[in-house]
Amino acid sequence: MKMPHAILSHRSSTSLLLTLFVGSVAFVLLLLPLRFIGTHDMDAMRLVPLSLLRDGDIDLREFAPFVAYVVEEVNGRLLPIHPIAPALLALPIYSSVEFFGELNTTRDVLILTKVLAAFTIWAALVFLWFTFRRWIQSLKAVTLSFLVGFGTLLWPVAAQDFRDHTVIVFLLAVTLFIMMRRSLTAREVAGAAFLLGLLVTVRLTTVVIAFPLFVALFFAARPHMRFMLTAFFPLAALALYNTVFFGSPFSHGYETSFAIMRSFDLPWWYPVVNAATLLVNPSKGLFIYSPFFLFSIVGAWMSWRQRIVTVETIVLRAASVAVFATLAVYSFVNVTHGGTGFGSRYLIDIIPLLAVLLIPVVQKFRSVQWSVAWIVFGAWAILVQFAGVLFFDESWHAQYDPGFVNPTSFRPSWVWDARIPPEPLYYLHKF
Repeated sequence: MKMPHAILSHRSSTSLLLTLFVGSVAFVLLLLPLRFIGTHDMDAMRLVPLSLLRDGDIDLREFAPFVAYVVEEVNGRLLPIHPIAPALLALPIYSSVEFFGELNTTRDVLILTKVLAAFTIWAALVFLWFTFRRWIQSLKAVTLSFLVGFGTLLWPVAAQDFRDHTVIVFLLAVTLFIMMRRSLTAREVAGAAFLLGLLVTVRLTTVVIAFPLFVALFFAARPHMRFMLTAFFPLAALALYNTVFFGSPFSHGYETSFAIMRSFDLPWWYPVVNAATLLVNPSKGLFIYSPFFLFSIVGAWMSWRQRIVTVETIVLRAASVAVFATLAVYSFVNVTHGGTGFGSRYLIDIIPLLAVLLIPVVQKFRSVQWSVAWIVFGAWAILVQFAGVLFFDESWHAQYDPGFVNPTSFRPSWVWDARIPPEPLYYLHKF
């Protein structure tokens, strides 16, 4: 006779307590440092919930001194140039805090957004952990989740300020948790499709992530195709917002940013240089900050070599396409590394995809050599992010970035100047 499931064995109880302890430590670490490392790009977005709660609109004229260049005046309103989906998702938290006392427009808001960002990334890591433990051993799943959380830009960037990248990571983590399974129910298909539509409303360039995953969802859940229509609900809401406030479903505040990005006359070969910048540049390259993501390339290759095509194989292939498409898109952006900030913030969006592409590698390769490589790459990655968390203060950009003071003097190739010390080493030297 089997014991009831409600009665936990000593081993399972210990495992649960250990998991809760690691999760609690992870959340506390995500709150580090005890200072705000944010961006002025989100100044307007942080105040949209306050404007909605206090005035019932998103006109930010009363906050004009705090929002600077991230707003646009349209028909007498001062509107944020970025999509407001992150602000709307944060609205319940803002309203709960406001219930107990009015938020100050500076210090209190910054504290709230920092805590909210840390919690959101922590929740994303929990969903990634649930996804990992379906396919690899529990201890390896915890270790991999910890490495993704603290060996990537999730810690020094996404967890420090509640912004579009923070929300994208969370939505992708939940979507992958839903899709990475043996089979999908109608409810799961509807939920995944809705999240993919919501993803695009948060940041328009994520369409190159959402579309491959949407195609994967189509092939993985053909009996439930009609439930994929839920993806269009958030997209319709975005089109309605654009029509009401900007006059057309295809107009948005980003147009000003795109015009600035196009104002530079780039040679044809710059996308190649920019792609190299995103991946291997000593100051901004993905594989410099998180070298263990080199194994994600192996995982992508393994997914395409798989002869027996399952749901998870389809999802992994779609993830690899989405990663490649994202790199291609941002290779055509002038400020390809995302401007002033630690590392290349644009690539934060694909971290959950790169994370699940590690699963086939962890499953197959277990030799001592691979273990040593994981330890070396992981230790370096965590050390670099820790340096960013403790010491990032924009001083490296202030000293070496020609566009830091005057954006019109920006040169996309400046990060390849051999006379400039690599950004990770610059902040590591502060220890």
